[in-house]
Amino acid sequence: MVTIDNGVDLHSRKTWTNLKKNNREAIAVLIQELAKSKTGERIILKAQKKAREEGLTLLDVIKPGKGSITDTTLVRKFSPLYPDKIIYESRSKVFLNVNLYPMDALLDLAHELTHYTFREPFNPYRENFKVQDFIVSTVEGVGGEVEAYLVECQVMQELFPGELSDRSRCQNIYDSQKHGFSKEAGVKQFYRVGKFIKEFQQQLQQHKLEESQFPEATDLDGPFISSAYGLPYPLAAIYEYEGIMKKVCENDQKRLVILKEHGQEKSRKPSDITTSQSAILKSHEESYRARCQSLN
Repeated sequence: MVTIDNGVDLHSRKTWTNLKKNNREAIAVLIQELAKSKTGERIILKAQKKAREEGLTLLDVIKPGKGSITDTTLVRKFSPLYPDKIIYESRSKVFLNVNLYPMDALLDLAHELTHYTFREPFNPYRENFKVQDFIVSTVEGVGGEVEAYLVECQVMQELFPGELSDRSRCQNIYDSQKHGFSKEAGVKQFYRVGKFIKEFQQQLQQHKLEESQFPEATDLDGPFISSAYGLPYPLAAIYEYEGIMKKVCENDQKRLVILKEHGQEKSRKPSDITTSQSAILKSHEESYRARCQSLN
């Protein structure tokens, strides 16, 4: 049994929620222990900076949950009086699986804080929000799954070097020539979709994408599966994109109704206002059709 110098046993066979008398204090312990890793300290400092910019502490951002996930919510605000004026706000929370043992929770925390800190929030209401970009961003983009796993492995190497060969998949992305973990190797591993290769190819075809756009995708069995979808990450990203776009189109349809009602109210006003409102409505109708007709 290995005991950390402050008396916290990260190899305990009790869940991390038992580290302290309440979850908030237990999370504080995990943050403290993660900071003993050089990589972990770097991630924590950047995550704290981002939280402060939102008027929060890191303990406000990290919450216990049924699974480990970074959840980002995009809020779209507009007034019924001015439906063409839109304000976007995004907020992220990190949830940590309450069923994990302390060491696994610490590694998951390093992983999720990488998503929280570095992944750029996407805006699905943009005209250029495309499925190909979403797959690439999810898997190999800045703060994506590959980079988060690289951080997780680096933390494990720094804090638990004896565990690397026995209980992790980190050796799959280790470059012995460079004596370090390799993003290039990680990308290859994450695009191993195994028995789901045909389903992945069918989904690419459905979205009018070429297989050549994802040259790393192979039918080799892969070790990395999305816990949210139970599928390899490239395929899971497609289904996540479809779910996002379905919600976006539902919201856009509601907004079009508001725009039309607003236009009818303004029809009693001077013609220049009516013409302007008509142009706005036409623009949004065209945008809606371009993005959503294939989902209907």
